[in-house]
Amino acid sequence: MRPLLGFAHKKPHTGAAANIFAARKHWENKTFVKPAHLKSPEFASVCLLLEPLTMALSLSRMRARTRLLLLIALPLAACFAYAGILMDERRQTAAAYDSVVSIARLAPAISNLVHAMQKERGQTAGYIGSNGTSFQDTLPQLRIDTDAAVQLLQSDLARYRAGNGNPKLTAAVEAAISSAADATGGRETYDTLTLSVADMATRYTSTIASLMAAANAMAHASTDDAVNKHISALLNLMEGKERAGLQRAYGSVGFGAGGFTPFILSLIHI
Repeated sequence: MRPLLGFAHKKPHTGAAANIFAARKHWENKTFVKPAHLKSPEFASVCLLLEPLTMALSLSRMRARTRLLLLIALPLAACFAYAGILMDERRQTAAAYDSVVSIARLAPAISNLVHAMQKERGQTAGYIGSNGTSFQDTLPQLRIDTDAAVQLLQSDLARYRAGNGNPKLTAAVEAAISSAADATGGRETYDTLTLSVADMATRYTSTIASLMAAANAMAHASTDDAVNKHISALLNLMEGKERAGLQRAYGSVGFGAGGFTPFILSLIHI
């Protein structure tokens, strides 16, 4: 039988057979220099076509053990690479879920503190407006509730910070806690009636605004659309409650004082 492509033919190769033979020699011997007449597109095409054949010839020279190891090692390497990619994706997903859980803990803590501050502000306004005759029995318990809400938020913030939480959200919550300390730190002046209702209300209202700013920062810290929708709904609810809370505080002043001054009436929107 005549050898395939004339590789073993004794006669000089001419035409296409010569190009194929030269391409084969080029791939088997890297020191082979192509003559000028072989520097053509056809020669390059032949080289590309013969590349799989050259690789097959190279594998055929390997020992059976080496070929077997290659057959096992290559699929295993591909499996390990794919497993590494999957593990990295799962790690990123787990980190995202951890962040969502931490934010989910912060949200109710912020909301609870807003609610506690609103109630304390309202009754403190009534206390000052009545010259200390109203809300004497209920105000101490409200202050205890506010302090407990602050401690809960501090605890949740520490947990969030330990989990490498968003720096902007952390700073916003820290600012709100600091503002709450300023508002509650003036309770002695409220009890002695040395601070006006307007000045007292400004402290609590500023704290509540800081808390709502922290709630808004949660939406920017989360990458989950569903979580962001819930945070936006919570923020809208807190803003509505704050508007109603201010009206309640102003009303408490009038009822506690037994009448509404023109200034208090100007603050009440019916």
